[in-house]
Amino acid sequence: MRAFVWALASLALVTAGCSSLPSCPSSAPADGSSCSHRGFVCEFGGGEHDRCSTIATCSNTPTSTWSVEHDSTCTPNNDPSCAVDFNSNAVGSTCPTSGVDCDYTDGRCSCVPCAGGMSSGQTGFAWQCRAWSQDIDAQCPSERPALGSSCKKDGLICRYDNQCTVSFGPDIQCLSERWQPLTGGTTSCATPTCGLAN
Repeated sequence: MRAFVWALASLALVTAGCSSLPSCPSSAPADGSSCSHRGFVCEFGGGEHDRCSTIATCSNTPTSTWSVEHDSTCTPNNDPSCAVDFNSNAVGSTCPTSGVDCDYTDGRCSCVPCAGGMSSGQTGFAWQCRAWSQDIDAQCPSERPALGSSCKKDGLICRYDNQCTVSFGPDIQCLSERWQPLTGGTTSCATPTCGLAN
């Protein structure tokens, strides 16, 4: 759902041809309160790695109001099924259910859908892991910046969601000196095979 909201918001900003964007409010605005730049997206809280953050999008309706979204299914701490550290996760091994993310100093491991299985007990979900710096352009921050925070190189695109299994959040672009979600450019990926490290 968030990806759909981000895409609409970013498209509105590009279409509007904004020459400058405001700073985000110091805290998440009230849902339905007024805003001035249609399509502008701000991210609040979430702790380390912006986990469980709140997203506020200035709507495209004629009234221009904030639409505030918080992922109610997210938990601030690692699930009990997470390994004790990044290197202890057996990549490709079974995990409980899709959508479980485990954050460590070295990176993130996610429980993702997998196809088939090499042995009994495969349940259709497998651990995949990604180091925080993996496949991040050298010009981009190694840690994904919060949406709406400042940036200096307009036009710079940073891909944090370009992996088919482990996402660090949306791909972003520096637009009028503010980080905003990037539209388009989705990657088509094959479902990993259960029991195999991809």
